[in-house]
Amino acid sequence: MEISLPVALAVLGAALLHAGWNALVKASADKRLDTVALSAGAGLIALAVAPWLPAPAPESWPWLAGSAAVHILYFLFLAGAYRHGELSYVYPVMRGGGPMIVALMAPWLSMKSFPLKKSRVSR
Repeated sequence: MEISLPVALAVLGAALLHAGWNALVKASADKRLDTVALSAGAGLIALAVAPWLPAPAPESWPWLAGSAAVHILYFLFLAGAYRHGELSYVYPVMRGGGPMIVALMAPWLSMKSFPLKKSRVSR
């Protein structure tokens, strides 16, 4: 499977932006204020682009509100973590924490069970 050049550039650009704003927050004197400022800037960019995008389906609004709430908490925790920890420790833990929380909460939130299977690594 090959990834097209535009997709590869978009992924690399997103990774660079993400790591860049994390480094900016870590280096700042007021981490919470700078986190809010960066989030507000991203929100303004999203508002500028929004008129050219279709509106979300009405059924998705509760999920969008929940996602916004989770992201606000994430940013607050991230700013606090950068006050006490080094970038090389905080960044990977915070990046890996989200998928771990989703994996742990998914069965409870969906009321389904997900059986664990042994994976086989082929050589």
